Amino acid sequence: MTWNEMKASFVGRTNYITREIEGHQVQFHPISVGALFELRRIAKPLVGAISTLFPTTPPELERTLVKRTMHDNSGTANEEIYEGVSPDLESTRVRARQEAMQNAVETLLDPGNAKTVGRLVMDSCRELFPRGDKSNPKPDEFMRDLDTDIAIGFLRGVAEANVSVLGPFGDLLKARLQRAVSETPTDQATDG
Repeated sequence: MTWNEMKASFVGRTNYITREIEGHQVQFHPISVGALFELRRIAKPLVGAISTLFPTTPPELERTLVKRTMHDNSGTANEEIYEGVSPDLESTRVRARQEAMQNAVETLLDPGNAKTVGRLVMDSCRELFPRGDKSNPKPDEFMRDLDTDIAIGFLRGVAEANVSVLGPFGDLLKARLQRAVSETPTDQATDG
């Protein structure tokens, strides 16, 4: 089998999810390898965020085991107490996680990264933006022309379609974007 024969079998794949954006059904595909290579431009700040958000040491290994033996009139009793991390350390970790997520979102929404993010969205939405179509907008212009809630809908769709590519960061990004969509201006105004 030649590459062209094999490539033809990939064309009809239905490996996508469909999400509604402003009343329109939009299909989101896993991003192509070419788009994944473009992601490297914004990957460094995202990798830092991922390492902070997803530490390699499981929380159960950070506990301290304290064993006590108590003696009283009825005999001897052994007690095991697991002490968690200190409140100061946990507070530091919470701040670091919040900062890491903020850095990740700022990276994705930085105007300088609009072209890369727009390319990822357009690559994932292949039916809306067929490859090689001269009428497609430039990726950075596409992103800049979107209303914020629509942009978040597109980013959420890309994250959902690419969870296996983005790993746990994709799950977290999807959840954060979903929360951002659910926060209406009315909700934000009443928080203050």
